[in-house]
Amino acid sequence: MTDFRSVRAAVLLGAVLFASGCSSTAPAEPDALVPHPVTGKVTFDGQPVGGVVVTLFPLDAPTVPKVPKNPQGVTRDDGTYTISTFADNDGAPAGGYRVLLRWPDPDGGKSERGAEGGQDRLLGWYDAAHSKFDVRVKAGTNDLPVMNLVKRAHTPAASPGIPGQN
Repeated sequence: MTDFRSVRAAVLLGAVLFASGCSSTAPAEPDALVPHPVTGKVTFDGQPVGGVVVTLFPLDAPTVPKVPKNPQGVTRDDGTYTISTFADNDGAPAGGYRVLLRWPDPDGGKSERGAEGGQDRLLGWYDAAHSKFDVRVKAGTNDLPVMNLVKRAHTPAASPGIPGQN
């Protein structure tokens, strides 16, 4: 009886080891989550502007939960920013992103959508549905083109969703 139990345990162990080696998931790309330095500059009507939140929305780049948050930075008074994903100023993983921009009103409070920091002074023209700034982060240093934001008097028309996402 002892021999039967030993054989049965060995067969079960072998089956488990075989099954774990036959996983259907492909191995991850070796550098898929390595952040690469990303910097840039934002201007408003041609002038550098501070306090603009710059978020990289993944189009074909890693998303949450593979990364803790969408890569993000905030412009300094000279309009420059550095993107962070895993740690301060570490950059973003390689891939394609749509650049989202929000410029919170310094008077604070909550916006009409409940976001902290007050109403977006950019009126929603640079959210995921309306932004026209798409970029590709590659291995190495990435200095994104200057994004000159145009002053608008009204909010954009309602969008049916994010192209390719809904």
